[in-house]
Amino acid sequence: ALTGFSTMGEVEDEDRWLEEVESEQALKWVREKNEGTLAALGDPTETDLCKKILSILDSKDKIPNVTKRGHFLYNIWMDENNPRGLWRRCSMEEYEKENPNWEIVLDIDALGKKEGESWVWGGVSELDEGSGVHTTRVLMSLSRGGSDAKVVREFDTVAKDFIAPENGGFYVPECKSRVCYMSRDELVIGTNWGEGSLTDSGYPREIRYWKRGTPLQDASPQFEGEKGDVAVTGYITRHKAHRFEWRSRATSFFSSKKYVRAIPLGTEGVPGEWKEVPLPETASVSTFADQVLIKLRDPWTVGGRVYESSSLLSAPLASVLDAPDNASWTALFEPSDTTFLRSWTRTKNNLVLQLLDNVLTVFQVWQRTEEG
Repeated sequence: ALTGFSTMGEVEDEDRWLEEVESEQALKWVREKNEGTLAALGDPTETDLCKKILSILDSKDKIPNVTKRGHFLYNIWMDENNPRGLWRRCSMEEYEKENPNWEIVLDIDALGKKEGESWVWGGVSELDEGSGVHTTRVLMSLSRGGSDAKVVREFDTVAKDFIAPENGGFYVPECKSRVCYMSRDELVIGTNWGEGSLTDSGYPREIRYWKRGTPLQDASPQFEGEKGDVAVTGYITRHKAHRFEWRSRATSFFSSKKYVRAIPLGTEGVPGEWKEVPLPETASVSTFADQVLIKLRDPWTVGGRVYESSSLLSAPLASVLDAPDNASWTALFEPSDTTFLRSWTRTKNNLVLQLLDNVLTVFQVWQRTEEG
């Protein structure tokens, strides 16, 4: 809260101590405010609506949402007995059964009790070594109590256990880190490297390469943004025979400058040169094989045509990097008064769009042909 104003110097903020969110003084203030709110409005967990919603979320009949990783379908399952979640997996054949036999990979609740931490699942970034190669390593993010800052630990999906740092496992201390595999023994990582290495928003400002078996602080600097950026990220995309390395400077919550280069699939070959991506900074960008996919947040004119916001477009990435106006664009989706694009997902050969048409779910499948 701002308690004073002056045109001669800085504004004094008497509540700045609340920024120390885990201090006893701040936690005491929160407890007092919660007690006052509950006294005035009642406990929402005791309402019929809350109980109904909770019963739906804990229902054994809900369809498990899965992600294919290597040979398995993975799911994070939460219910009244596992509020923090079970990370589990099964085969496609097993998943198609009425009652699949799930294999537990990690029990988050049990892990928290064992380690004396209030761990909350934060997702994984897998080691992708190509189609048909079994996923054996992931970088798992865990947060204390659901914090934005996360600890990143390498996990062996075969042994179903973490790889300790003393055994060569990657471990990133608590931070709003951005991390992914470059290869089995090297990471692309942004984290807190010390004074000046974070943006004003508290996210990484500098991207480095970190080799297995070396100290984190010895990771080699590769790219940095500006202190006023929201966050700076480096990541790898791979689909079919095409692999790209990306760097992104989020200049605001809804916009980012992106840079990309092609990188070889194996240990041989030379990476391409870095190029700035000449696309609208507010568009979301992904890939399908050698194609770039963009979803527009704002109307965009390219190649003499105007595409409306929420359109999903594709074109060969190489030609887009050379000259967007000369690229061969395909409109995979254009909105209408009744249709809306909810999401899309990549399979080995297809791109599946999930649409809402008059509030009814419709799926549309695009297939990439040899001719493009």
